[in-house]
Amino acid sequence: MKSEKLKPKILSTFKSVVERRLAPSDVVISIGEAGFIILFGELSGPATEVKSQAIAKEARERLLGLDSSLEPNLFVGRETVTLSREQLKSLTAAAEVVEGPDAPDEADTAPDIASEVSFSPIWDVQSQAIISFSVEPTTPFDLYGAAQTAEHRRICGQQDIAVMDHAVQSANYLVTATRKRILVARICATSFSKADVQSKIMASLQKLVDGAQPLLTVEIVETRLGTSSHDVEVAADIFRGRVRRLALCTDLREKHIERARRMGFQSVGADLSRSALPTSSEDLYWLDDFCRKARHHGLEGFVRGVATDTVASAAICAGATHLAGAKIGRPSTHLPPPIRFSVEDVIDHGPGRLLQLKA
Repeated sequence: MKSEKLKPKILSTFKSVVERRLAPSDVVISIGEAGFIILFGELSGPATEVKSQAIAKEARERLLGLDSSLEPNLFVGRETVTLSREQLKSLTAAAEVVEGPDAPDEADTAPDIASEVSFSPIWDVQSQAIISFSVEPTTPFDLYGAAQTAEHRRICGQQDIAVMDHAVQSANYLVTATRKRILVARICATSFSKADVQSKIMASLQKLVDGAQPLLTVEIVETRLGTSSHDVEVAADIFRGRVRRLALCTDLREKHIERARRMGFQSVGADLSRSALPTSSEDLYWLDDFCRKARHHGLEGFVRGVATDTVASAAICAGATHLAGAKIGRPSTHLPPPIRFSVEDVIDHGPGRLLQLKA
């Protein structure tokens, strides 16, 4: 039968899902050919139920991705129980035990989220520190000015699903972390024109635990790849009131500040990395005008793609509240600690002269 031929692939896929979601204190016991007992070292009660449900759901989605014809006969069962020490010993005596990854040296370090996304530092000009980090694809697909094709939209959607999933996971972790940070999930507006991508992003958002909402900002990136006003409005409706702040990132010369305010955005920004870097006095005028109009409408104005002293100085003088780009710091695959970052670090030194905040 077809299912028998797929059996090895099904089991390996399910096992990879289980192992990928292990925390350092978790242990998996393999029972028979298709059974697993997961011991959550730091969870109990409802938290155990939520995590086991997430594992079962992801496993089912991955398995159906192998072959959609499996759906009528595919069942991923789960049950949460409390085991006595004697029961645990009898189960582990002859079972294959897979432990979670080694715990990091620093207890306050967020779990590794593989290489799908990276964390890029965002400088808060007023507080003179970096406490916010944008979550974005490690190898972003440049949609700006690209031809509008179904393949481009598919890649964009996959990246945005991963970004939102990892941003929520990291925000949930930060609820109990000693040093608080704010995450900014960058999502392309085009993703909200596809119902399947939109539903998966919403499903990730619903996994935010109590206390994580103030630690997550969502930034909607308005691109030239078929982005319509409707896509931005749908995104605003989904996230409004459910995250710390809602930001709209657009091109410097495509100033939709009034529309952003009307839709309920609290911040509006220009991404200079998606166009030629402004160097002339005329270009820098646009930057000053952008931030000035944002303030006039009661919005914060931020600037991305800051790569030179000239642009950094212009953004600071224009009144930008947040800056990001190569001049501020490079992306990291691990969530960094908070960083002290003064004006001198931006103007007088290259990226990398960063001092960690004292705990």
